[in-house]
Amino acid sequence: MNGIEEIHLPPRNQHKTIPVPANHLVSVKHNRWNARFKIWIGVCTVIGIATFLTAVLIPILLINVKSTISATSTKTSVTSTTTTTTTSITTTTATTSTKTTSTSTTVNTTTSTTTPAATTTTTGCYYGGDLVSLVEGGQRHIKNLKVGDKIWSINDHNFELVEDEIVLMMHNEPSQKAMFYTFQSVEGGQFSLTGSHTLPVFDTIRNEITMKRADSVTMQDRLIMFGKTVEITNISITVSQGFYAPLTLTGYLMVNNVSTSVFSANYKVSSATLQLGFLPIRIYYHITRFIYGNKYNPFIEIQEGLHPIPHFYKQHQVKLRFFVLKLPKPFFSTIIIVIIVHFIQKWTSKLLLKHK
Repeated sequence: MNGIEEIHLPPRNQHKTIPVPANHLVSVKHNRWNARFKIWIGVCTVIGIATFLTAVLIPILLINVKSTISATSTKTSVTSTTTTTTTSITTTTATTSTKTTSTSTTVNTTTSTTTPAATTTTTGCYYGGDLVSLVEGGQRHIKNLKVGDKIWSINDHNFELVEDEIVLMMHNEPSQKAMFYTFQSVEGGQFSLTGSHTLPVFDTIRNEITMKRADSVTMQDRLIMFGKTVEITNISITVSQGFYAPLTLTGYLMVNNVSTSVFSANYKVSSATLQLGFLPIRIYYHITRFIYGNKYNPFIEIQEGLHPIPHFYKQHQVKLRFFVLKLPKPFFSTIIIVIIVHFIQKWTSKLLLKHK
């Protein structure tokens, strides 16, 4: 009609069936598997990135000690002769007379003590009467330190002060006696450590900073203080009551203004390895205090004896050495991430139960 083609549409609700070839059919089940596969790939990618970042950043950000530091044993000028009941120690040091210009070497200290065998086989600890410096000002005896105390430590890379924190008291023995190596510096201060306790010193023979046992430090070593190293003027051995072993975030502790390590050589690994081994403890400490507040103590307190955590480390130190030293760092980091995820999942589930 008038050159216009009319188009007739089918009535409503009438549909035309168009045959579709079999090769054009779409599998819904296949699409679902594709979606699940993409989600799984995404999760694996996130875990892989987190593992890589953890493996790279943890040694840089959380370990403030050199990887080359190791607990070494060297010859010492302090000679001790021990019988079953008596320990006799003679320390020879160099002193300068004020009346003459000559230098004379004399026997400075001779100490003879009779102590039980248990007092000479203690773990690496501090004397409880020594002092640490608080960030808020003032000083506090080691025996009075509490978890969460803000204290100062010294970075052995540039000898600068580092704000630190007490994480755990690993060992408390207020009533036990122990044999201490007491070091006195040219600055006049002194501090005491048990023989297996380690501390960073500047070895003048090797011309480098190294970690040594207290019973291996010699007069040729120099102590590390804020901004400098100082000479040792005297090394003596005494028996005193009360020894303690705090754990810090950095793995160091400034005692009477001198830098020391909080670890002992009894684990038979370097202080850097021990710092890495205690990494899960520090992470757990940070997470719990972030969630429950800065006054929360995530670990049980003991009044006397060895804390369960270092006791576990000592019992399984062979396995832990294999775990930390032999396995690759990405694997170790993955285990840490799994622990963190498990803790977060457990915490969130508790919150959900409270809201129900």
